[in-house]
Amino acid sequence: MLTTRENTDLMSPRKNRWQAIPHDALMLKITSAAGNRGCQLSNGTIAKSNDGLRMAADWSIQGKSLKQPPEGAFWTFGVTNSNIQGGTNGRAAVYLYAGLDFAHRGSIVLAKRKVGEHRGGVNFAQRIKEALAWFAVETGPMRTRWDKLSKIPIPIEWANTALVMAGTMNLLARSRTYDAMNAFAKAEKQTMATLLLCFGNETKRSPPLYQMEYLWKFFNLISPQLKEIRK
Repeated sequence: MLTTRENTDLMSPRKNRWQAIPHDALMLKITSAAGNRGCQLSNGTIAKSNDGLRMAADWSIQGKSLKQPPEGAFWTFGVTNSNIQGGTNGRAAVYLYAGLDFAHRGSIVLAKRKVGEHRGGVNFAQRIKEALAWFAVETGPMRTRWDKLSKIPIPIEWANTALVMAGTMNLLARSRTYDAMNAFAKAEKQTMATLLLCFGNETKRSPPLYQMEYLWKFFNLISPQLKEIRK
């Protein structure tokens, strides 16, 4: 069960023993570690499941160690934590999501990193520091990736096929899939970046707990067709 000591220091699970990670303590460690690196977190949002076992939070992040984001955007730093014990697919784990937010135009996720699972003596305080260092370095490749995405034109038919596939994967409801299609068709520039933003704008209407994972899955859905953006 989820510990009730939400405001205590973040504890590391003992070796080979499962332990819940308090959501509030985890976020406190993240904000503290970010400040120690000279980064500022703002516009924070948080969502928790009704049973209190799952959490998703994200912030906009600024700092001298980060690359300049594209015009009109800011870097986003998100985290999910699941305290569901057992199961498969690493459900009990902390993940970090890195991406960009273009305000009313939409959000995208360009990188994901596992911070740690809830077992094996993981030192989460140290893992968080390492994750922030990774994020700072990753803003360089992410900026390059975005610039390439912005220069890759795609036909409307290709974009519609990708959005339909996202719908079959339950990443978008049918009505939102059509809305994303219409937005792409009306866009001034029909590029891969435009497609990601059209999807991201509709994802804002999805349950907050799943938005970052949906954005990441859509990025990976289209990435195999565009290996050059990974270079």
